[in-house]
Amino acid sequence: MRYGHQNTLDGGADQDIGTKITKEQYLNEWGVHAAVDISGPVSDDIYSVYPGVVVWTSISTEDGGNKILIEHNVGGTRFYSVYMHLKSLEVNVGDSVWQGTTIGVMGDTGSENYTHLHFEVRTEAGVAHDQGNVVFPLGAPSWWANTKDELHERWVDISSQFGGYDDFLPRDWR
Repeated sequence: MRYGHQNTLDGGADQDIGTKITKEQYLNEWGVHAAVDISGPVSDDIYSVYPGVVVWTSISTEDGGNKILIEHNVGGTRFYSVYMHLKSLEVNVGDSVWQGTTIGVMGDTGSENYTHLHFEVRTEAGVAHDQGNVVFPLGAPSWWANTKDELHERWVDISSQFGGYDDFLPRDWR
């Protein structure tokens, strides 16, 4: 039995999980990719999806490569949009951005597979706070949710626009 992350265009799309695996085993082993991976050419500009303030950036060749975290205030609630694998960053921490502001360029930093944008939207529960400063979890395991409850607590499910985050799970697991 094979299930993958078809909705995300994920390079690790199909995983052979055998025929006698439980939902809990599957989620514990693979998790739910709580983002969408959008492929494109290296030269594509990446834009902010909503007005906000850049609260964290990282230049790295590992763990998601070059990354940007933008804080958005929507009706008094804070959300965070996350952009990974960027070739270059066009903004700095503290910059205010508008919807459609160019924030970076599509790339493949920190990716073993291909040029793409890893994009996710987190809730405030999905972002650690340290003395008032936003601290974005660096490790790759933080990009995955192991239960639907965790997904809905820590992430905003944007993937329905891309086929739904659980369209790859067996129907009786949903």
